[in-house]
Amino acid sequence: MNDFAVPLPKLTESTTTTSVQRMNDIPDVPKAVGPYSQLSIAGDTIYLSGQLPLDPKTGKLVSGTIEEQTEQVFNNIEAVLKGVGLGLIDVARSSVYLTDMSTFPNMNAIYAKRFGSHRPARETIGVSALAIGAAVEITVIAHKRKEEAHEIKASRNA
Repeated sequence: MNDFAVPLPKLTESTTTTSVQRMNDIPDVPKAVGPYSQLSIAGDTIYLSGQLPLDPKTGKLVSGTIEEQTEQVFNNIEAVLKGVGLGLIDVARSSVYLTDMSTFPNMNAIYAKRFGSHRPARETIGVSALAIGAAVEITVIAHKRKEEAHEIKASRNA
């Protein structure tokens, strides 16, 4: 074992999950543009599909600057998280995809503003193109706090 190896915790019945919940009925969120769910919940972890700068009312791409597109992406992320009683403070990790890495500083300014002092782990990846001609796409993984885990399960069973 080297200095960086950490033993994995034993998985117990309380930490494993036998099913994944998928949700596509969250209000104020753009409809999926393909065969996927807006989010999946596995145990206490919430996986959001990549969010594009789509206007939830029209389903159309918000054209404009990288700042405008990034703001819309964050509006969509917050709407999805709100749909399960969470917020940006619950985000543990994000992945940012940009079609033009020269726009990174402008996107990063909006990213920093929206997350505030919360700093989830992040990667930023330059790509040649994104769906529907978007300049930015962001996906996040969030984690339910204990009191939220109980509330989300109860609301989904109601």
